[in-house]
Amino acid sequence: MIKETEKLIVTIDTSAYRPLNEQEKKSLTENRNRAIDWKTIYVKDGFDPSRVHGCTFWGSVYIGSFSKESLSHDNLILPVGIYDSFITDCIIEDNVAMHKVSYCKNVSINSEVILFNCAEVDCSEEPCFGTGIDRWGKEVNKVSIINENGGRAILPFIGINCTDAFIWSKYRDDLQLLENFQAFSAQAAKTVAGKEGVISAKSVVINAKSIRNAIIGEGTVIDSAERLENVTILSDLSEPTVIGSAVIIKDSIIGYGNTIETATQLYSSVSGTAVSVSQCSRITESFIGDNAHVCCCEIANALLSPSHAQHHNNSFLIASMIGGQSNIAAGATIGSNHNSRVNDGEVWAKRGFWPGLCVSLKHNSSFASFTMIAKGDYPSEIDLKLPFSLLCPDRENNSTVLIPAFWFTHDMYAFMRNALKFKKRDKRVHRHQFIEHEVLAPDTVEEMFSAMDLLELLVGKSFYIKEYGRINGLSDKELIAKGNELLTKKPEICSSLTITVDNVERGNKNMWVKNCCSAWSAYKMMIRYYAIKSIVNYQKSPLTFSQIKDLMPEKRSVDWVNCAGMLLSKADLSDLKERVYSGNIKDWNQVHEFYKKLEGSYKDKVVQHALSSLTALNGLGKESYGSKDFLHDLDSCAADCEKIAYLTRSSREKDYLSPFRLSVYDNSKEMESVLGPLSDDGVILETEQEMRRLKEKIEELRTVDSSWK
Repeated sequence: MIKETEKLIVTIDTSAYRPLNEQEKKSLTENRNRAIDWKTIYVKDGFDPSRVHGCTFWGSVYIGSFSKESLSHDNLILPVGIYDSFITDCIIEDNVAMHKVSYCKNVSINSEVILFNCAEVDCSEEPCFGTGIDRWGKEVNKVSIINENGGRAILPFIGINCTDAFIWSKYRDDLQLLENFQAFSAQAAKTVAGKEGVISAKSVVINAKSIRNAIIGEGTVIDSAERLENVTILSDLSEPTVIGSAVIIKDSIIGYGNTIETATQLYSSVSGTAVSVSQCSRITESFIGDNAHVCCCEIANALLSPSHAQHHNNSFLIASMIGGQSNIAAGATIGSNHNSRVNDGEVWAKRGFWPGLCVSLKHNSSFASFTMIAKGDYPSEIDLKLPFSLLCPDRENNSTVLIPAFWFTHDMYAFMRNALKFKKRDKRVHRHQFIEHEVLAPDTVEEMFSAMDLLELLVGKSFYIKEYGRINGLSDKELIAKGNELLTKKPEICSSLTITVDNVERGNKNMWVKNCCSAWSAYKMMIRYYAIKSIVNYQKSPLTFSQIKDLMPEKRSVDWVNCAGMLLSKADLSDLKERVYSGNIKDWNQVHEFYKKLEGSYKDKVVQHALSSLTALNGLGKESYGSKDFLHDLDSCAADCEKIAYLTRSSREKDYLSPFRLSVYDNSKEMESVLGPLSDDGVILETEQEMRRLKEKIEELRTVDSSWK
């Protein structure tokens, strides 16, 4: 059994119930109750017939004891008991307050549940509760994420997380893996499909119009929902889920700690933990990852990794895989069936995707991590591989401008704000999925290494074209070497070059690459910052250089995949697949246990990657990288800390010094009273504190090994 279902599907011990005695039957009849056959009504000791009024009972009904006087929720206080309701084939456990339920059939109502003013609460004979497979193994509820034509569809199960969905939808060429995953889901479905509906203990269901085929977890609050059909709602007292007014949810699985309210509609979708969806959002055929906040928009056929934000009424996002830590601005129109011949296009964006106001993208397109896109229409497909970049249209010249490393060179404040906020905003109690919150991690660092190579290639090409009018038949390796030489030793020459890049945007337009030299230097600085920070924070006590060398791998692991929040190396992915093929992993529980094992070794792998990143920056191997090289990197990182703190402050300070910003205020004091003084800015203060702390650890590390003195 999938572990999450153990809390939801609890077999009731009906041996604790007994038939009604004659006095109880008489009392029930006097209280305007009736039954087709009183012999099929069973009660526990402690049952009080005086607390049952105006009800009709059909079929087998089990009623528990009444030891409490009342139950309350907010300002609603109701006496415990069953009043003015129609009930057939249900189990009603102890101390339930059930009032004005017009029709209740085939539902297990656990202890201390409030049910008030509900039109319909029932369950069919063969419910699936939002899972993808019925108990006979038939597919009944595919969720077609990423691609509208169903080519990446998954079969949801209770307990599925975003990493499961990513691996299942991504590797569609691996038929054996897909076959096993489907078998795992069929196995999981058997534990819930075909059971009765469940309203778990201490839940509150009031003013609901229709609840059909639902498993409702402990402590759930459902207030004025329009329709819930074929759903599982995960919830418990430590992280309750709230379903609000006019909400419609159909064929879906809702995660722990969700807040879904104000006329939201979800169809054939799955949400992770601590997800908020509100204000008439419409979501279909999608997976919404942990810590996502969505309102006022339309989302369809999407896989949204953790910490996704989309808050605007006039934005839609269709047929996309968004890597998380993302924000979709107002007016963004990202959908395959609106700008291509058929509805089979896809957008793949790695984490930190920030399309600006009214951005329109053409499918198929892909974007590197932390791509920022300026307002405008992008009518051609884009394949952008330089992370932390700004993409913006140049309408005057009918071209596009690309500024690599824009976050580092122009908006370090935004970068540090992102680096700080995601971990703070992770309020999950149920952390079933490991999420990499750090912006600088093996995946983004490897993208920066590739970006440095590309910038070196572009600089080398541009230099030879400017000097000789052609490339002279040089190989890419030779061009990269020349670009590296110029970027390292002659940045003034790089600044004089006009650089364009091919194969990023489809068509004949030029894409101009700006600030190559500063971007290349920024990538290098941030890789070194990531590496030293990872090393000095690896253990509580500083390491000697001998210990550092022991940790250093022979070869850098360059292939990392952001599996919708959890970073896995290609080797780890291969290991997972092999275990599935061989039968070593037999179900989804064991898949999740494998993730846990990888989570336990992740910090070790990060520090190994950090060490090998340092050697790569120096152009050295493990054996040739010595203590003096490491000491030089420590000193360089200490200087980098000063620069990062300065860039963070100065990029925010511009907002306080700009005369255009000041134009809406009578004076600077009014501006400070609205914005707060720069000296109190939390991001700046935290960044400066972090940089001081890192420099202190660097100094502490320097003093550990006497050979460095």
